[in-house]
Amino acid sequence: MWQTNQKVEIQKQQTLISNNANKTNSAKPGKGKASMNETSSSNSDKAQSYIDKFMNTPQSQRRNLSQHHTPPTPPENLHDRTTDNACHYTDYCSNGGSCSQDISGDLTCSCVGGWTGDICTEEKVNLCAENVDNLYTYWNTTEESTLSTLVCNGEYVGYVSRYCSSEGNWEEPNYSNCTSKSIQHIKEQTAQLLSGYSANDSVIIILDDLENITRNNNELRSGDLLTSSAVLNDIAKYVTNHTENLSVDQLEIFGSLCDNLLDERNHQPWEELNNEGTGGVTSLVGAVTEFTNAFTDVLDDEISLVVAKENIVIEVGKASLDEIVVPDRLKTSDSWISDSATEIKLKKNICSGLTGFSSTFYRNISNLFPKYLIQNG
Repeated sequence: MWQTNQKVEIQKQQTLISNNANKTNSAKPGKGKASMNETSSSNSDKAQSYIDKFMNTPQSQRRNLSQHHTPPTPPENLHDRTTDNACHYTDYCSNGGSCSQDISGDLTCSCVGGWTGDICTEEKVNLCAENVDNLYTYWNTTEESTLSTLVCNGEYVGYVSRYCSSEGNWEEPNYSNCTSKSIQHIKEQTAQLLSGYSANDSVIIILDDLENITRNNNELRSGDLLTSSAVLNDIAKYVTNHTENLSVDQLEIFGSLCDNLLDERNHQPWEELNNEGTGGVTSLVGAVTEFTNAFTDVLDDEISLVVAKENIVIEVGKASLDEIVVPDRLKTSDSWISDSATEIKLKKNICSGLTGFSSTFYRNISNLFPKYLIQNG
């Protein structure tokens, strides 16, 4: 089949060449006219030349060798693209960036969606600028979405952390793991107390030392409040198991210590603890409840003990009345609680004898509790 097609092609070329030769001879009559033999010989040579060239050309590239293509001349009024905005003819900016060209022909990109760089191929990184917080801790420039941690400065042990958000903004520092060395030392003493390695008067000494440290202290950090609450819980556990060591003086100092910790100047670090998920003042309130309940178990007479402070009012006692009303208005007449209409009526659960009771009123601490506790009552 290939040979047959090849012969047909050759015959076509020979016929074409012969016709072209005849036209040439007929167009040039006269003296210059070649003889028939010369013409035939010349045509034969040309035909053979075309045939040889045709045969030596790959089949996929063969075409009519007698045809020629001349590209058209562009019109004179064709628009010169060198004066155009090159942004129209190229995707110069990547990742959705917008291209613009200035008067000198330079291209620039306006990047979007977290990309940066000359042609928007580099991921944009936000930075939190260097900063000194309100407790004088210096924070270096930090990349976005990074938790930075530093050793606590000054007379503190532990570490402080701070988060640089994805927008490159510093969040509030977390000082819940920063504790003053003096309060940390007291915490170590309560650990010894629970282990049985302390004297019987250790409770009053520990409470007194911590009350002195926290009184009028404007530099308590959230870690100090958290550790102090842990000390109160340790004391409450100890006296519950050693009621023989309880005294009215302990109740007074315990109330004063709680008053120091709940002072309004400490609300911000309490809120920090709340935001960090540590329970806010929940731990302190739990310690107060356990400590005051221990008193009701050891009181033998009908009595009411009241500790009234600026931020807390504690009342414990025993009564024979069928109904017990707290707070005792007579014993709290000089306290902030006297201006409050809040009171609790407790019904006796037995028909005769003395009933122990304890109550605690706190001032302005509702915002210091976790929201789920407030919502659930």
